[in-house]
Amino acid sequence: MASEGSTAAATGAEREPPTDGAGGPMLRVKDVHKRFGGIKAVDGATFDVAEGSITALIGPNGAGKTTLFNVLTGFYPGDHGSVMLEGRQIFRNPPHRIARLGMVRTFQITKALAAMPVIDNMMLAAQDQPGEKLRNVVFRPAASRRREKEVHERALELLDTVNLHRLADSYAGTLSGGQRKLLEFARALMTEPSFLMLDEPMAGVNPTLGARLLDLIQRLRRERGMTVLFVEHDMEVVMGHSDRVVVMAEGRVIAEGSPDAVRKDQKVIDAYLGGGAATGAEA
Repeated sequence: MASEGSTAAATGAEREPPTDGAGGPMLRVKDVHKRFGGIKAVDGATFDVAEGSITALIGPNGAGKTTLFNVLTGFYPGDHGSVMLEGRQIFRNPPHRIARLGMVRTFQITKALAAMPVIDNMMLAAQDQPGEKLRNVVFRPAASRRREKEVHERALELLDTVNLHRLADSYAGTLSGGQRKLLEFARALMTEPSFLMLDEPMAGVNPTLGARLLDLIQRLRRERGMTVLFVEHDMEVVMGHSDRVVVMAEGRVIAEGSPDAVRKDQKVIDAYLGGGAATGAEA
């Protein structure tokens, strides 16, 4: 069974409205720390993510990127710092509450509900399902059936987008690693997030479908104003599809800026990219 946190982040609870923050950064991370014993996994990370932007978070293995993701989304309690989402403090909030605010994430190691069919994994994530409450099933059966039909159709549409439509009735546990990555991406979109966090979305995904997913992310940003923060090791993806890049090394943010500026930053070249990657090769 999936953990309470992973299920909460995937399921659709009623979305809480933002407070303030209009016109400013959608996400503001300030002096965030996380230690594991004597190891400083995140050491004072500070950066902003602009509303409607696509921001890449990069760095060498062990830089603290996934740990920071876990702190931002409540899966790890941070030691101290501040994380503001649309003007609301979310530092150390539980994952299900953060998901209600519109921040939804995928995982480097996927969290599919293996004993459930793919279509049920998808439908579980949808918001505003009256059939989840017994009284609605009894006293509002028509509304429950109508909403369930809408959710089912939306789930099939997204599965078709990620080329999993033919596997809708298969158990999620039978999918390959790459297919589970696609399922998790599609399931995150079922929640209709305003802020989507993707941990290595291209890992294990074939290049053709990967390009299709990148196009979808761009379209969601363009048509719905979705904000995206993603971790990725493929430098071609990072440089070609992000508005801004944040670079971590040894738990700290060492640089941030446009892809072109980061590509030329000597600190980044020394810490991570290397001379070849700085001219466009993958790291």
